[in-house]
Amino acid sequence: MGGLRACRPRTGKRPSGGPQDCDLDGDGRGVAGVRRAVNRDHVLFAMAGLLVGFIGAYFLFEFVAERQPQRLLLGAAAAAAGAPAGAGGGAPPRAPFLERVAELERFVEANPQDADAVRELGNLYFDAENWNGAAAAYQHHLSLRPGDADVLSDYGVSLQRLGRAEEALAMFQRAQQLNPVH
Repeated sequence: MGGLRACRPRTGKRPSGGPQDCDLDGDGRGVAGVRRAVNRDHVLFAMAGLLVGFIGAYFLFEFVAERQPQRLLLGAAAAAAGAPAGAGGGAPPRAPFLERVAELERFVEANPQDADAVRELGNLYFDAENWNGAAAAYQHHLSLRPGDADVLSDYGVSLQRLGRAEEALAMFQRAQQLNPVH
């Protein structure tokens, strides 16, 4: 005969009908003891799950953080001059990123007509949240290639972050006129 056994008393007394008086599996713990063991197991599994989740989240964060754009302090001078929050700054810079920015700045200074280099410099400033630098580079790029909807859109975002909402809206509208699906 399988399954649960009939409720039988743990002691020599007659069962009162409450779960604490029944020993359903014959181990002497009764139903209440089984419940305590199940609750203890649930707590242990929940704690183990949380631990695994926190460890997994930590490694995921580290993996993603390595691939995020580097934040530059290139806008620190602008912030000191009273520029709005977000004009530049962020997390401490990393050397390869700063080297690339410095290299592009020198190249653009020597080759101001190279629209692709100017755009790349603007994109680096944008990724670094150096909104003043990005806006200036995008404006320079647009003087060389006025019909670039992507740069118009990025220029609009830079202007918006600098608190110049009306100018930003004009850039967004221009970008949409050039490319309706943009």
